[in-house]
Amino acid sequence: MTARYLVASILVMSASAGMAAPADPAAVPVVAPQVVLEPVEAQKVSVFDIATGEMKEVYWASLPEAQKKSLLNSAEAFVQLAQVDTTGKISLLPLSASSSKGRYQLMFRWQQYRTEACKAAQSAAGRMRIGVGLEIIADITNKKNGVNLVNLGPLSISADKGDVQGSITIRQIGLGSSSPTLGTYLTRFDLTRDGVIKALEAVAVTKAVLENDKTVLTPHYLSITESSPGSCTSNLPVNVKVKF
Repeated sequence: MTARYLVASILVMSASAGMAAPADPAAVPVVAPQVVLEPVEAQKVSVFDIATGEMKEVYWASLPEAQKKSLLNSAEAFVQLAQVDTTGKISLLPLSASSSKGRYQLMFRWQQYRTEACKAAQSAAGRMRIGVGLEIIADITNKKNGVNLVNLGPLSISADKGDVQGSITIRQIGLGSSSPTLGTYLTRFDLTRDGVIKALEAVAVTKAVLENDKTVLTPHYLSITESSPGSCTSNLPVNVKVKF
């Protein structure tokens, strides 16, 4: 997969990446935003028990390897833009926001996941994504009003022009260490055209890693979608925190 094709894919997918379409339309409003979590390993997942006809929690490590990948049956590209003030406080912005001079953080995640109710007894409270992925964070200092900060392709062109500067940090979430190739991308790059190409190459490598049956997947809590503020966060494990 070429870098050019990946840029085009990201441009298409990011148009709706800030919103989450619910698994059960009656449970969560379609306009509910996806709230990103700082990834923490999820030792248990909910699976359907044929014997009882009910959902039950099981340890991920106890499941057959062949079953694990089938449980992570959804995938998406998720993009989120935030502004960082002089004190370091982060404020989330809509992807359509017009940029002004200042500091920003663009987060792109390619994630493969499963969706579970955040409260087993209250399906209408919301849902959470549990899975694996690749996270790319661009820390951006914008020197010119109106720069397109949402898409990595145009952002690299702005970097070449000197309109923006910064860095790109890449990390894997729950993909193990079975791919030495992917490991070479898990570092920090300058925000340049070459840095963006590295990030896009990392996405392509991640997809190949996910298709490899030998890859050991360890699911993490990735995000929640709440029907009302706090309806899911109150039920998260104590070590799981909202990222912003």
